[in-house]
Formats: sequence, structure tokens, C-alpha cells
Amino acid sequence: MTATQATVHTFCRYCLASCGVEVTVEDNRVVKISADKQNPHSWHDFCAKGRTANRLVEHPR
Repeated sequence: MTATQATVHTFCRYCLASCGVEVTVEDNRVVKISADKQNPHSWHDFCAKGRTANRLVEHPR
């Protein structure tokens, strides 16, 4: 079976800054979260909480 990969443009919900992010999804799993540098409403980067958000989603608890 071939893996299906897509990039979703959304925003980080950790704080009120709502930084723009690009989420790479493969087979319905988050594989990468990066800053959306084209988003005009964010700082073109984001904090450590946003960079590690996929760990929260994938945590076994």
C-alpha cells in the first residue's frame, strides 16, 4: 500500500498568538509540523510548544 501525504495549512491553538502552521500528514497521522512562513497573521515562526504539538496528539494517554 502506498502512503498518502498531504500538507494542511492551519494555525497553532496553544496560545492566543495563533501562529500559522503547515502540518504534514501521512496516512492520517501527523508526521511534521512547521511554521507557515507565508501566513500574514503570524511571526513566520513559532515556539517550542507549537513545534512539539504532534507529541501531544500521539501520546498514548
